[in-house]
Amino acid sequence: MHHLWKKLFFIAAVLLVFILPSSILAANKAIKPSLILNSIKQVSSQESSDEIYFIISDLYAKNNSFYTIPGSKPYFLKNRLPQPSRQEAFHYHLHWQDKYLSSLKNITFWTRKIENKQGTQLIVTLVEADAPPWDLDDTLGSVKINLMNVNGVLQSQFKAEKNAKLISQKSTSRSKRFTIRMQRGKASYQFVLTLKS
Repeated sequence: MHHLWKKLFFIAAVLLVFILPSSILAANKAIKPSLILNSIKQVSSQESSDEIYFIISDLYAKNNSFYTIPGSKPYFLKNRLPQPSRQEAFHYHLHWQDKYLSSLKNITFWTRKIENKQGTQLIVTLVEADAPPWDLDDTLGSVKINLMNVNGVLQSQFKAEKNAKLISQKSTSRSKRFTIRMQRGKASYQFVLTLKS
């Protein structure tokens, strides 16, 4: 009987020392996921030469942010200016010419620390730039990615919005890779995004 109590005491000690603290730490663990543009290619163009950019909308509690890639966020951060409003982000964007798209590889679009039991919604919009005010920019499509930190584990849901189509999705234990096509009018682009946890 005395031997049985020793075994039970040993098992309880192991649980308290090794397993319980790790589960408490996991429950309080913040994560820092990132969204990366792996590649982009033009399937067909809207004009003789397209200029494109992305709008990233990060809807995180009361700390929302909107910026363009390429464009406003690096400019505002480099010059220590306040983060632009959504309207300012549209006015200060830059763009990529379609002939240079094949050289774009592994560009980090977004990263954020997410506390346990919190989440955010990312909206990635592809836009073809024109010459306002007479010719306004054309939104080619957008995707929504809902993210949630559940005890240190990233959970995600992907939704293709109007003019966007999910071509394929591949998952590993640490990432999800989405191949997306966006098309409006004659313009069609296909790109690959990776969500890393």
